[in-house]
Amino acid sequence: MAQNSKLLDQREVKSQQSSQDSPQNESIAHLRSLLESTKALHKKLDILFELYAILSRSDPKQALSVATEAKAIAHQMGDTRLVAQCIHRIGTCNRYLANYNLALTNCQEAHRIFVKLKDEVAQGKVLIEIGIVYRHLYMHREAIDALTRSLEIQTSNNDQLSKSKVLNSLGIVYSDLGDYLKAIDYYYKTLKIRESLAETNADIERLNGNLLNNLGIIYGYLEEYRKALQYFEQGLAIQQRFNDRRTEAMTLGNIGEIHLLTNDRETALSYLNRSLNVSRELGDKAGEATTLVSIGSIYKQQDRLDVAGEHLQKAMDIAREVDYKTCYARANLHLGQINSRRKNYRRAVKYLEEALSTAKSIQDKSVEYETHESLSEIYGLLDLPWKALEHARVYAEAKHEVQKQQNQREIAEMQARFNVEKAENEKEIFRLRNVELTNALRKVESLNDHLLQLNDEKNTLLGILAHDLRNPLTGITTSVSMSKSYFDRLDQDEILDNIEYIGKLANRMNTIISNLLDVNKIEAGHWELDLQVIDLVHVASVVATEHIALAHAKDISVIIKTDDISGKILADDTALRNVLDNLISNAIKFSAPGTEVVVQVYERLDKVGCSVIDQGPGFTAEDKSRMFNKFARLSAKPTAGEHSTGLGLSIVKKLVELMKGNVTCSSEVGKGANLMIEFPRYLAGANDKG
Repeated sequence: MAQNSKLLDQREVKSQQSSQDSPQNESIAHLRSLLESTKALHKKLDILFELYAILSRSDPKQALSVATEAKAIAHQMGDTRLVAQCIHRIGTCNRYLANYNLALTNCQEAHRIFVKLKDEVAQGKVLIEIGIVYRHLYMHREAIDALTRSLEIQTSNNDQLSKSKVLNSLGIVYSDLGDYLKAIDYYYKTLKIRESLAETNADIERLNGNLLNNLGIIYGYLEEYRKALQYFEQGLAIQQRFNDRRTEAMTLGNIGEIHLLTNDRETALSYLNRSLNVSRELGDKAGEATTLVSIGSIYKQQDRLDVAGEHLQKAMDIAREVDYKTCYARANLHLGQINSRRKNYRRAVKYLEEALSTAKSIQDKSVEYETHESLSEIYGLLDLPWKALEHARVYAEAKHEVQKQQNQREIAEMQARFNVEKAENEKEIFRLRNVELTNALRKVESLNDHLLQLNDEKNTLLGILAHDLRNPLTGITTSVSMSKSYFDRLDQDEILDNIEYIGKLANRMNTIISNLLDVNKIEAGHWELDLQVIDLVHVASVVATEHIALAHAKDISVIIKTDDISGKILADDTALRNVLDNLISNAIKFSAPGTEVVVQVYERLDKVGCSVIDQGPGFTAEDKSRMFNKFARLSAKPTAGEHSTGLGLSIVKKLVELMKGNVTCSSEVGKGANLMIEFPRYLAGANDKG
């Protein structure tokens, strides 16, 4: 999918800012000059409001000072309504500066005054701000309540611009809650209203820059990274044009996060550092802390622990200063993990306990389960199985809530250690020394392991159904909705692009369902083989040729090599094609542009085999130990954001073994992989036909 805007490099951004800041600075200087020469209080207030409008998006600290000065003048004038308007503006500035509790106090005070004055319009506007602040305080139910009340007021007064702001804010809240379908619905309702207002309101394009950023976030959550980048870059161009630097910083950070998710760490660091610079210039402490955590986590991944620690310590200090709990918790988590790597376990535990306490207070399950996992590992290393078990249990429960549970086997092992230690402490160890009871215990543990494995597979399957199928379905629903809404404004190429996109998502869903059905059929013993004499050279060449177009789209070459052999084996044609399709598509999926995938058929002693060799990231020792397990998620990531269920290699192994063959892997990290399937050579007479 083509990108609609080119991102500016650092020098171009500075040059653009200086050209735009100049007229803005002149306006500010002119207004300050007028302010000094004006005596009438009501005129002073008008000037201050105009000055606030300019500063609120570019310098919230100065805007806060201006709003506070305006409030003092409104008090002098004895105008309660104007005082409330100033308090509302002060609350907005405090939100920009991440002083969320103070912002909520300000806005609630303003709302009480507007209620006394029976000013419904002003109530509706301050309720938007209250809803946004509640969202920052993780009080999502209260946020939805405030925004819904505001929406009723805006609808009653037919204030379409304010209504679009409420709908956009509701979209953000539902995005936080993971209800992406509802979030996208609110965003497109916002777009429709703003399109109808575009001709009469020059501020609409700037607001749409923020909205495009929100849509990018949604598609990032849905793992549609190319589409996410497209929306972010469109929004970034608008934000830079309007000098909306606060949103620009967020968008730069979001682009960095997307590049990080696609394993492009250097590009990610470039964008995150640009975001950091803008946040610092604005005095946006929350933005600065968030970006420092992201940068620190990248350095941690690169084992640059000193520089990672410096960034994360700064982030933690700033987050504590502005009471930004999400960022504070994550900074402590990373610092704990860094100290654990350095074997500073006491310090690591201190950071991790702080992370855990903070994460619990804001119900951040992601940080909770990661922290419990880290604490469990540390206490295990310190030979404190009781504590290790306690954290491992909670880790498993928290991870289950976010459908990522992967550590059940470790819990079972720790449970056994815990039982033994408890029995020793209570002088009951003699019971376990009885051979019969010990054997019974082993059988129970074995059954427990099996049940835990089945439970893990069930949770993973539910995760696939809830996440892997829902995401493309959301994309299809959204594309259909957009096509219907904007059909008369789309040209033929855009319509064809949308149809192609829907087709890709439908194919992705079909692949997921087919893989699940294949695994179920094999495990239930219902896959009936139709064994025939087959020429492996011919089938491998055909399947490899079918993948050339897919590889070409990623600038990858597919090379087919066959020795001068007959290549006859006894196999099921459908199953063999399924195996080769999985191996070749996997090699392409995990290969970078400019590399090669080699498909080679060979003969060795009484075996005929096929190797699929790529130049991708290769497999770690841990990967190789579980790569053929069902639902296995390995360390390597697809290079173009492709989807992976973790079923492909499991299917390969099961089908190859059903056909009396075997599959092996030869690989080193960073040196690609060679996956080989081998079958007994067919030894019948030369006149046999396959």
